[in-house]
Amino acid sequence: MALLLVIYSSRATFVQQPITLYEWNKTEATPEDSIKLHYPIQDQNGDFINGKPSDNIDLKNPSNIEQKVEYDPASQRYILTETIGGKFYRAPSYMTFQEFLKYQYEKDQRDYWKQRNNASSLIENKSALPKLAANNQMIDRLFGPGGVDIRPSGNVELTFGINRQKVENPTLIAAAKKQGGFDFDMNINMNLVGKIGDKMKLTTNYNTQATFDFENQIKLEYTGHDDEIIQSIGAGNVSLPLNNSLITGNQSLFGLKTKLKFGRLDVTTVLSQQKSKAEEINIQGGAQTQTYAIQADQYEDNKHYFLSQFFRDNYNTWLKKLPIIQSGVNITRVEVWITNKTGVTENVRDIVGTMDLAEQSTYQSRWQTINGSKVPTNESNSLYSSLKNNASCRNTNTVVSTITSGIFVNDPKPLIYEKTFARKLAATEYVLYPQLGFISLQQTLNASDVLAVAYEYTYNGKNYKVGEFSEDIPTVNGGATTNPTPTTSQNVLFLKLLKGQIANTTLPLWKLMMKNIYSLGAYQISPTDFKLDITYLTSGGGEKRYLIDGSVSGIPLIRLLNLDRLNTQNDPSPDGIFDFIPNTTIIPQSGRLIFPVIEPFGNDLKAKFQNTQDDQFVAAKYVYQELYDKTKTEAQQYPEKNRFNIKGSYKSNSASEIYLGAFNLPQGSVKVISGGQDLKENIDYSVDYNLGRVKILNEGIMNSGQPIKVKFENNAFA
Repeated sequence: MALLLVIYSSRATFVQQPITLYEWNKTEATPEDSIKLHYPIQDQNGDFINGKPSDNIDLKNPSNIEQKVEYDPASQRYILTETIGGKFYRAPSYMTFQEFLKYQYEKDQRDYWKQRNNASSLIENKSALPKLAANNQMIDRLFGPGGVDIRPSGNVELTFGINRQKVENPTLIAAAKKQGGFDFDMNINMNLVGKIGDKMKLTTNYNTQATFDFENQIKLEYTGHDDEIIQSIGAGNVSLPLNNSLITGNQSLFGLKTKLKFGRLDVTTVLSQQKSKAEEINIQGGAQTQTYAIQADQYEDNKHYFLSQFFRDNYNTWLKKLPIIQSGVNITRVEVWITNKTGVTENVRDIVGTMDLAEQSTYQSRWQTINGSKVPTNESNSLYSSLKNNASCRNTNTVVSTITSGIFVNDPKPLIYEKTFARKLAATEYVLYPQLGFISLQQTLNASDVLAVAYEYTYNGKNYKVGEFSEDIPTVNGGATTNPTPTTSQNVLFLKLLKGQIANTTLPLWKLMMKNIYSLGAYQISPTDFKLDITYLTSGGGEKRYLIDGSVSGIPLIRLLNLDRLNTQNDPSPDGIFDFIPNTTIIPQSGRLIFPVIEPFGNDLKAKFQNTQDDQFVAAKYVYQELYDKTKTEAQQYPEKNRFNIKGSYKSNSASEIYLGAFNLPQGSVKVISGGQDLKENIDYSVDYNLGRVKILNEGIMNSGQPIKVKFENNAFA
């Protein structure tokens, strides 16, 4: 016979499955083990302040246990007692004054962090945020009932760091070997919605990393009742849409807007600054017609790169007899690598890009050039063999220290190589021009991105190779791995460096970035009715299609800048019309204009003047060489030279889809007019305001042949 005994304790430990705590077996009972404890329950160790429960589950004390802390002046100690019905439940314990102060400090600290934790949970749970009561009759009368309700969200990121660099260069003094400074950065992404009563509302969103100013919005709205004079007051980002053709409204304004009501009279007033630019596109015969105007300093930077100084040096020569490209080059294979900032794990490698790789004229004199090697190849100089034959350079963990102390040692000039973790671009992320030796990226690189390449090509029937392809060099010794661990010693790829982290205009690397390509802001350009001209803004404010003095006086700028060498039959006879040669002087698909010379407003313009003192003096007034020798920001500090304008119009074969050449348009800002009548949005046409695209839904409008006019607001450059 077995009997189960249950004994109550203030603190006990239980497991999930049913267990027998005490078992008494009469048939086998002995004085020693008549009560057998299978799962012992232990009481807490110490008093109720300093003690800790010895069990995993705390059942808490019953309510009849009375705990007291009393101070004894005689012994100058605190007495801790626990009683049940006035009798001691446990023996008293004692604490000195110093022990009590320590206990009180720790208790206050725990309570503080517990309070902070509860406060953070309230912020995350927006519904738990309390409303601020505004028990004031005046406030209720002005703003209505509801109190004050403020709901913030977002984050603030602070970055602190120290940049420190030590260069072991014996030619430098000790103070110049160590350089560094404090690095601080702050990013704010904040959204705030606040209400006062049921009439006043504040909406704010602010992001320091926003691409355009219009992405940061602040709006204060007061909405009155139907029977009040003040119907609404808006401050900040406001709009004034007007449905008439006499006075056009605007969807992107910044200022003050009020609506007042006096009986049946409605009064709307606006005092604001326009934050957008009104633009217009005309479409005739199913093709989209648009004008453009581009200044000389608006070339596309950080997108187009020569693969070597060899291709840059021969660019002008190869394009002298257009439409034939006399290069003899055909690039058959290329891999393009940029710094991996996307977090992808496929097609990624550690790379080392070097500036002097495959260059006949090297920046560092230590590399021995091979006589007779006039084209870029890994064997153009001794740099590649120095890297390839050094096993430490191939190891990702030792390559930097080896290069710094061995390969490029004692060179005081920095930025001659870059080591980074990079990803290989897909073929859709760039365009290769195999005969001219340059690539065009589909997106602009960040200032800190590294760009490096490997390629193979044929020249006059011979094959050449520059850099290393990923499939030729395994990821790790003994085989490739798709997901190496952080401690894995990976094999480094040696590539040709095209762009480093820092733009240094004194290095040959700066010349590899092309500065003769301009975006017209259009896609699918048709050669029909395409017009392009170049003008010069004179000191008096007028525009001339030619220069007014010097030996080139009177020659049209479009011919002077090598954009008019042929006639419409592609014969070498200028006719005053732009030479529309696809993928050579213009890229119709993306709407890029390409000058057939590398520095059209710089040295190539200077070469048109006679080599006399007087003529060169005149040339100095017009030549904008700073555009190519300095960064774009620095070159823009010479407004007296930035007087050339590229102007014209084009037709884009867009059929029923019209590309506006702008993005993130203000909602409701697009108006479409056909035959003098306003069309209705979502009935006759639809608008993608994010992509800046209009689609004509009514086929009768397209078939009628009536001209279509699209008016919109572009707030990207206002």
